[in-house]
Amino acid sequence: MSISTITARFGEHPTCDFKQITNDYTVHQSVAANGYTEKKLYWRSFQKGYDFCPIIRYDLSGLAPTTNIKKAVLRIPVSGYAPNSEGKTSETSVYQILDPDNTGMWNKEKITFKNKDEGVLWSNGTTSIFDPKNSIENENKIIWKSWEGSCNGRIYSVDITSMVKNWVSNPNSNLGLIFQIEAGTNCWVGSSISTDVLSHYLEITYDGERSEVNLDAPIQPNSLSAIFSKGQTFLTWEDPTSYVKETEEIRYNVYRSQSPITAENLDNAEFLGEMMRGEGSYFTEGVYGNYVFKGLDLSSKEQPFRI
Repeated sequence: MSISTITARFGEHPTCDFKQITNDYTVHQSVAANGYTEKKLYWRSFQKGYDFCPIIRYDLSGLAPTTNIKKAVLRIPVSGYAPNSEGKTSETSVYQILDPDNTGMWNKEKITFKNKDEGVLWSNGTTSIFDPKNSIENENKIIWKSWEGSCNGRIYSVDITSMVKNWVSNPNSNLGLIFQIEAGTNCWVGSSISTDVLSHYLEITYDGERSEVNLDAPIQPNSLSAIFSKGQTFLTWEDPTSYVKETEEIRYNVYRSQSPITAENLDNAEFLGEMMRGEGSYFTEGVYGNYVFKGLDLSSKEQPFRI
């Protein structure tokens, strides 16, 4: 059996490899949010008693508990107002949902901040899903000043590798995740049934046998070339010819190595970052007005690299 590094997408986004595995909903502070369209997960904070936030669970049972998870990134297209202006917080937390009383999965038709089901608290003696007994904060946060621009709007990414490792190694622990309520937030995330490019998804890199998951090798870009000029390295390429939709999301991973890169030695190459289709650079956290504009650093102080 030949083991290779695989990156696959989990969710209902058109580009996902594993579909029909998502459960999500809008959680209201006091009542089940049944009055809201299921195509949007509302993320709002207006006043006491009127807070909403998305809750998401991906069924990862298709991965064996012994799977070596290398990286997991949650990608969430967001529309509306996010608190990224002056005077507002620049980051928000993501929480892994726990099950301290072993009462099982939540019921999205009855879920509230207080209850996971009708008459069932998240845990005895608590009044909120955000109680430390009921959820644990992810080490990485959503940075409102750090987003990727695409033809479909803003896409936020957050590394949840530790969370996914727990879910895969112990499937019964997978109750999903929930986003922190943030003052000044008034936006929405595309739900799992939005059936378009606004749906959230989980991107996982792991060791596995490609034939077991029926994944084809990613289609590569065309006409890749590199030019070095005035201390800078410039890469240019063309989109794969099979991608013809202007709205289709394409991401490119950029690596470098001091020897030619192949599928067999990719793990030994240095990963520089990723670019979205049409981008010449990307936003990262910091302040330049509201943002820092930064490109991939391709510089080398050693001998020349192969890209």
